[in-house]
Amino acid sequence: MFRHVVSRYGDWCRDPCRNADGRGIVMLITTLGAAVISIAAGASIRAWAFAIFAILVAIGFGGVAFAGGSSVIAAVLSGIAILVLMEIGYLAGVFLSGLLRRSARLRENNSVADSVATTRERPQG
Repeated sequence: MFRHVVSRYGDWCRDPCRNADGRGIVMLITTLGAAVISIAAGASIRAWAFAIFAILVAIGFGGVAFAGGSSVIAAVLSGIAILVLMEIGYLAGVFLSGLLRRSARLRENNSVADSVATTRERPQG
């Protein structure tokens, strides 16, 4: 088992763009980058703008897969997979952004309520 892992690691180090199975590590990095960008976009841009962006990225991702020697079906499935991943990332970003905004609003409301309570507690006169 250990010898198998070491030989695969050696193959991976000799050609950093391809791992032992022949799949590109560049595709993995691109996928992770798309997920991170999608989460960030969920907090800042409108859904229709992100949908256009995600479709263009998915078409490009499928085109790169097709140019890399994949079949048309595999390229289309690769494009759909990145599109689904990006949409999930976008929804996660929207959710996290809303959660942070709500938390900040609650903190702000609590601090205003505390300052009003302290002014009312002072004796007047």
